[in-house]
Amino acid sequence: MIAEQIDCPVCGGDHFDAIAQFDTGGWVADDAKRWSRRERVFDYGACRTCGHVRIVTPYDAEIIADLYKDAEPVFWDDRGTDATSVYRDMLTFCGPALLRRTGGSVVDFGCGHGDLLALMRDEYGVADGIGVDFQRLVGDGVRFVAGDLNRLDDGVLAPLGTIRFAFATHLLEHLLDPRGFLRAVRRAMEADGHLYIEVPDNDVIVAHEIGRMNGLFNAQHVQYWTARNLTALLATTGFAVERMETVRSGYIPRLKILARARSTDAPAGIVSFAFERMCDLRAEVTASILAHAQQGTLCLWGLGIDFHRLRRESAAFDALVRSSGVLLFDLGLAGGTVDGIEVRSPDELASLPHAVVLLPGPADVRGKMRAYAARCGIAEQRIFDPYSP
Repeated sequence: MIAEQIDCPVCGGDHFDAIAQFDTGGWVADDAKRWSRRERVFDYGACRTCGHVRIVTPYDAEIIADLYKDAEPVFWDDRGTDATSVYRDMLTFCGPALLRRTGGSVVDFGCGHGDLLALMRDEYGVADGIGVDFQRLVGDGVRFVAGDLNRLDDGVLAPLGTIRFAFATHLLEHLLDPRGFLRAVRRAMEADGHLYIEVPDNDVIVAHEIGRMNGLFNAQHVQYWTARNLTALLATTGFAVERMETVRSGYIPRLKILARARSTDAPAGIVSFAFERMCDLRAEVTASILAHAQQGTLCLWGLGIDFHRLRRESAAFDALVRSSGVLLFDLGLAGGTVDGIEVRSPDELASLPHAVVLLPGPADVRGKMRAYAARCGIAEQRIFDPYSP
């Protein structure tokens, strides 16, 4: 087990089982040009909860600067696969979701040298694309915002405006906190915005290519994604997958995902409706009790939270409680007073002729009260349930 506290970006787990080590380094020299090796070892771990694989060695600013000091364009293989064709394939995959946009910004996070932005401008007419990266490699003709993609805060997001379409191509495998990144992008995105993600697909690594042809296992690649764990991460950061496929370009298996911003209205709407309905129901219950009180003295039974809500929300009900037209009953409060009003034991209800009003809202509580009433000899016809439909 890895002792260092490192979180899983997919499930939040903090226990990893050690599975491998990767060493990297370079030659350094003193003033006399005496060369020596400076080595670093990175530990790979598998999340004990969900199986996600990541490097679990902590990264500091020095490591990050050393890993990215030489920024080179992506090379897909030793045969010179055209990067433009790969970017064109990405845009074709996005299709109408990108081209139909109206308003909002198009942002390429981790834009590098700006090849994707240039292709969008030249072949798709998207002239207002914005590049975001920690260092500027794009030309002067590209709108650029500098930002730490591992800490994507509002200072970086604000200049982007509201995002209509975002790209994160071969970025999430590099991030220390991909969950934080996706949450920030979703927060800045329009309700019907889209996100295109591409990462190496670690479900389809070809055995004879490992170490010989592709360099997918390296210290820059912190996270190791599959369709399963990336879909799970998207679902918990506000996105729903619309399309997904894996293709190969050169020696790299490319997992392509087009996701849309998932609506957050449904659960909030349901809960808001429920609370509004409960408030309306209490108003109906109050009106029903007040109408019943016109027929004579009432025995109000059960002085829990629903009783207090009815009093708080209806001055007429509160006045009824304080009047001589009601008697209060509660098993737990019997023998005491509430606002100076005597509270009696439900055992006394059987000897009284008045209607008995069940005040608790939950049906199971009222069911227990009915059973208690039957055992005490209280006639069913005397019981008034204001919550009955």
